[in-house]
Parts: sequence; C-alpha cells; structure tokens
Amino acid sequence: MMNLTIEDLMVLKEFSNAYLLSGKNALTKKVTSITIMDIPTIDEWIKPNELLIVGTFFENTVDAEFMIRLNEKNCSGIITKEKFTKHISEDFIKLANELNFPIIVVSDVFSWSELMTPITQAIIKLQQQLLLESDHFQSALINSVLMNHSFENMCTSIAPAIHHSIAIIDEHNEIVDASSDFDWTNALRQFSINKNSSTVIGFDFQDHPIMGYVYTPKKKRDANEYQLVVYPIQHKNKTISNILIKIDENTTLLEKSLILKIQSFAQILVLKYMIYSDIYQANLYYHDLILDEILNLTHLTSTQKIKFELTIGHLIENNYYISIFQLPSQNNKTIRLVEQEQDITEFLKMNYENYSKIIVFIKDEKLIIFLGESIDNPEKAIEKLLSLFQYYFSCNDIYAGISQLQRFEKSYVGMKEAKQALNTLTKIHSPKNYQFYTELGFLRLLTDKKGDIDNIYFEELLHSFIYPIIDYDTKNNTQLLDTLKVLFKNNLSNKKTSDELYIHKNTLRARMKRIEDILSIDTTNNDDMLNMQIALKIYESIN
Repeated sequence: MMNLTIEDLMVLKEFSNAYLLSGKNALTKKVTSITIMDIPTIDEWIKPNELLIVGTFFENTVDAEFMIRLNEKNCSGIITKEKFTKHISEDFIKLANELNFPIIVVSDVFSWSELMTPITQAIIKLQQQLLLESDHFQSALINSVLMNHSFENMCTSIAPAIHHSIAIIDEHNEIVDASSDFDWTNALRQFSINKNSSTVIGFDFQDHPIMGYVYTPKKKRDANEYQLVVYPIQHKNKTISNILIKIDENTTLLEKSLILKIQSFAQILVLKYMIYSDIYQANLYYHDLILDEILNLTHLTSTQKIKFELTIGHLIENNYYISIFQLPSQNNKTIRLVEQEQDITEFLKMNYENYSKIIVFIKDEKLIIFLGESIDNPEKAIEKLLSLFQYYFSCNDIYAGISQLQRFEKSYVGMKEAKQALNTLTKIHSPKNYQFYTELGFLRLLTDKKGDIDNIYFEELLHSFIYPIIDYDTKNNTQLLDTLKVLFKNNLSNKKTSDELYIHKNTLRARMKRIEDILSIDTTNNDDMLNMQIALKIYESIN
C-alpha cells in the first residue's frame, strides 16, 4: 500500500507513548500532509487526508461543529498533547467515536516541530517510494514497447510493476495480451460487460472520478475470490479495447498510484493503436510494395524485421508456407480485389482461429497467404481457408498452390514454388482445389526461369509418347501402356517385367515392337527411351 495511515504513525518512536482518545477503528485512514492550527478558521483551509495539530484552541474554538466540518473535509484526524485533554469533553469524544474520527494524544515532552518532522519525513519517504515505483513502471513500460513490436507479452512485463495480474481484450472480448501469472483464458470464459453498469473504479491525483466496470465471477468452491476491474481504452470517443485488472474481492476502489499506471499504460496502447491503424491503412494501398520488398529479401536484418512486424501487426515467424489463391477471372468479386482487402482481413480475423499465424497480401488479383510454421497441420489450414474464401466470394472455383516450408527471407523461392504448384493444378484434372509443391514429384524439373511449367514441351512429350499408346490400347483392347509402366519400374529388365506380367519374353518383345511402330521410335536408342520415360512420369504425375 503506497499510503501513510494513522496506524503507521502510531509505530513512530515519537508516538511510542501516544494513545487514541477516539477513532480506534480508523487506523487505516490515509495521511498525505500535516498542518498546525494557527488560526481559528483553519477548517476552511484544511485539505483532504490532512492531519491537524491542535493545542490551545481546544480551550475555546474546537467544538462539535468544528469537528463535524473537519470530518466533512475528510481530515485525517487531530493530534494534541496530554495537557490539553482537560478541555475535551466526554460529549466531544463520543461524537468523535460516532464519526470514527481519530484524536491522537501524545506526551507533553515533545514540541510540535518534534512531532511534525518525523511525520513529514515519513510522508516524503513514501512519496519517494511512489516516485521510484513509478519510475520502475515507466522503465518497464518503455522496455516493453521497445522489445515488443506488437501487443504480445506487454502485460507480462507490466504486471510485476503494478502488483496485479493484467490483460487486454478487444471489442469482442477476445484476449489481445495477458500476463502469464493468471489463467486469463479460463477466467474469461463467462466474461461479459454490462454497458449500463458503469461505475467509479477509482480517482486520479486531481480527485477526478475514473469510470469503468467491475466484473465478479461466479463463486467456486475452494477458489480464490477476486474481481476484474475493466478500464475502457478510448480513442476518438470510441472504446477500442479494455484493460482488465485482477483485484481482491474486498477492494472497492483502485489506488491512485495504480490508476496513474493504468492511465499511462492506456496511453501507450492508444499510441500503438494509432500507429497500427495508420500503418494498416497505408498497407491497404501499398501492400504490393510491402510484398515486393519481402520477395526481394536475401537476408533479414533486425531493423527490417521490426518494420515488417509493425506493418503486419504481430511477430514474424522464422519459416512460412507461401500459398497463392486464385479466383476465376469472370467472377465479379475479383474486380478491384485490393479494395476489399480490409473486409477480407476482418473476415479472417473473425472466422479463422489461426489468424495471428498468417500474413495476408493481395497481388495481381490473387490472395497471397503466408502460413507460419507454428500451424500444426498446413493441409487442414489450406482446406479451412479455401472453405472460408468459397463462402466469402460465393464461388467454389477457387484454387491454391502451396510452397514448401521456406525461411521468411527466402519467400521469393516460396512464391515460385506456389506459382508452379498453382499452374500445374490448373492444368491437370485434380479432385482437390489445392496443390502442394512437394507433391508435384517429377514435374518440379519442368519449369522455366519464372517458375512456370513449359507447356509446349509438356504437351509435346505427351502427344509424342503417351497419347498414341493410349489411343491404340483403347481401340484394340491391349495393355501396351501398362507394359511400359512395369518395364520402367523394373529398370528395363525383360525377365522381371515378363514375370510380373505373367507373359512369355517373346510376347514382351512383340509388345515393345508394337510400341516402336506406333511411336516411330527405336527402343534401343537411349534418347527415345529417356523421352518416353519422362513423358510417362508427366502422365503419372497429372493422373
């Protein structure tokens, strides 16, 4: 407690023989200053929580009405000497007890200055402690801002400085950040704010009331009882989030020192909110430039990392799957897709549980999603995103290509892989709407410098070496293509192939001669056999 009380004064050595003539139940009354009664109208000048020294004025000035006025001014109490108690009536003491107003009687051996000095020193010492604690808090707050470039982990840094568990929740009562010393997730399961139940939660140093809310959870057996004080964070007359402070169930108001710290914390959060909002709005217009900058990285410096984290709004992971989502060009909603980015982002925030683990961009009328390595199942994540986009765009013909896991500074490699996977997906007849680069197999080799599949070579091989055989098998009910597959599987071993197909070696030779005639090739020519094997690999990959 950062307040001097009557009880604290009673343990000072100058008060070792002092006693309470009245107000024995008022030991917790605060004392913030002390003055001596030097004029009869001192009650007009007394300040709240001020202690008053009274001597000879007890003879003819200090009466019941005077004490009532002191009590109304929230005076902390009266100090007097033993020799003046003869002027204090029993009725006066009775009234003091009824008002719970302390009258402290000290020894006659002390001068007034000898009593005022230790009290003033105690007040100053406490104020120094408060300033020191405030300085520690400011340092912790500044360090948190410098070390953490998102809202994450700030509360854990701040909690020790304010001696309370603390959390930040957004307008949907979702946890933005929380101190690690309390199970906030469980505590907020039934949490709600009644907007009509605003109440005074404390006072600032100018004694202005601070409004907020108090949430009392349902009591559980053997559970520590507590309350949650809700301090709304306002920006332009709008509540952008709330600070939650865990307090004891018997606490009625927050201390002024705690209010000061919470207000400082709220100012930092508003500043961050304003910065994020500005950056976010800028990102809607310059997202292509931001993405281009990421794709031009060869290594990631700490300065670049900070800049990207400020732009993105959360911490960057070391590795990402890069995914490209493509909508059909005839879909009207793809027109000016960039203008919808804010809506899409808000839609994902509300509906995708791993939103903090992805990064969303829009480029060339395609959605570019970076999926963080912390996502447990990338395939399920892609399926979920596809489902969300199909709902959002009212369109099922949405396709996605996904890269291998790449370091953030190697995102340009991931983009090429995702583009290749997407191009392949749009070429083949796959039952799925997405294609991982790792599942392309042999097709990875058939790309140009831009990462696109060489469609001319692709088609040429299939038309030259595969489709004629399929056409022959269909017309003549033969199994030449299956024979070719088994032959290559067995590394061109005639014996193993004929054994696996349960045919004579001469039958195998006849089938190979028929393939030579159909394709006009020589199976003893290495180039012809290599081209045929490549064509077969392509065919197997797309089927």
